Amino acid sequence: IHELAHKLDMLDGYSNGHPPLHASMDHAIWRDTFQAAYLHLRHQVDTGRKHAVNSYAATSPAEFFAVCSENFFESPERLHAAYPDVYRQLSLFYRQEPLPAGHPLLELDNVTLTPHMSGGSDDAFRRSPRLLCSLLIEELRRRGLS
Repeated sequence: IHELAHKLDMLDGYSNGHPPLHASMDHAIWRDTFQAAYLHLRHQVDTGRKHAVNSYAATSPAEFFAVCSENFFESPERLHAAYPDVYRQLSLFYRQEPLPAGHPLLELDNVTLTPHMSGGSDDAFRRSPRLLCSLLIEELRRRGLS
């Protein structure tokens, strides 16, 4: 996730913690939100205070974006508690709301959760969401989680 965030950040030719945003997003809000949170984290780290994200995020705005992206997917509750505005911007940027900790889908073996699905044909593409849902429901029932 961390390295993917760097690649997304560099899509405009710069690694600065400000990737190209969706047309519906406000660049000023992104900049102000991330700058304030980054400076807050730097202050926390510099003064030896407890901080919610890895201190490596305080090394540069690009690392802050990458580390926060990791946290967004791996520990969303912690990121939201520390930096709710950053969480909101990442939710808009990645166009998703991560699953809460303890969600039954996170307990399934050999499952990769992804917001993207595709198929080799139009028919496969149309059928794949229904197939995926039916397989998940079947597995949840088998485990007594439905």
